[in-house]
Amino acid sequence: MLDFDPTESTGFLVGRVAHSLNLRVQEFLDDAGIDLSAEEISILTVLAHLKEPIGMQPLAERLGRDLTTLSRQISGLDRSGWVLRNSSPDDGRVKLVTISKKGLKLVERTIPLTLALRGRAMNGISKSDAKVLVKSLSQMLQNLRTDS
Repeated sequence: MLDFDPTESTGFLVGRVAHSLNLRVQEFLDDAGIDLSAEEISILTVLAHLKEPIGMQPLAERLGRDLTTLSRQISGLDRSGWVLRNSSPDDGRVKLVTISKKGLKLVERTIPLTLALRGRAMNGISKSDAKVLVKSLSQMLQNLRTDS
């Protein structure tokens, strides 16, 4: 028998929090009439914060997604006009992605939803504890990188 409750383990809780956040984001998007998935809006949000186009591989790494899945998602976002894909001027085989003006307007529209959800998730957590949480989660990600 296990000597611990697996539902109180770090991995289990992190997974549950991530799943709950995705569900709430999807609810916000559906209620706002935005026909995108939580995963797609996260791609757009990351792209909106970048100052220049990014290659697919670095974007996949930043998002923690496999390249095949991300490529499929970017193709759909490109067809819908949310992102722009262009060949790199340095290497035509490399596709660079950037958010379109349409995509940027959508991200700006979702910021209040994101802030409200963040506030709900962090309710009862002090600013200092929130900093520790972010630092700890970042360290966990670093520890679990496959190239480490």
